[in-house]
Amino acid sequence: MYLTAILKRNEMTQKIADYEQQLKEINEELEDLRSYAANIADGGVTIGELMTTPTSMYNRHITFMNTSQQYSQMTAASQLQLLISQPQYQQLMMQQSGGNPQVELWYRNAAYQKFYEQAQGKFVKFEQKLLHEKEKALIQKQEALKGSLESCKAQKDTYAKEAQEGLKERFSANG
Repeated sequence: MYLTAILKRNEMTQKIADYEQQLKEINEELEDLRSYAANIADGGVTIGELMTTPTSMYNRHITFMNTSQQYSQMTAASQLQLLISQPQYQQLMMQQSGGNPQVELWYRNAAYQKFYEQAQGKFVKFEQKLLHEKEKALIQKQEALKGSLESCKAQKDTYAKEAQEGLKERFSANG
């Protein structure tokens, strides 16, 4: 009984160490995820934000930058094209610009910029939704690990008591 209890206690000690390591890794992953989410929150990416991006999220951040820019440019261009093709827009432009191509170009650029910002906002929200889902999954895993860790600690305490009792019985039998 004494040796079995010691072996089981040692087994629980190893499991506890494994669970604690997994929890540490999950906590680091959650920190990295939250840091990345904060960096992309405004849609734009600065060099400073890129430099402070956690290593584990760097590739995702680069992919986000490239993909969000391409998506926003294509969306803004197609929406601008749709707007320009409408007769109401052409009539409004004639009234607003007085036939001045520079004024019309300014209005087009302003519309393009607005469409670009809207598309960028949608892309950020989509990425944030993905990050939130990943965060929820990590938190669930974290909670499950905490439960397993507490269970292992309780089992280890039980085995430690059994080993102590077994040791006492051994000495009392020899004495």
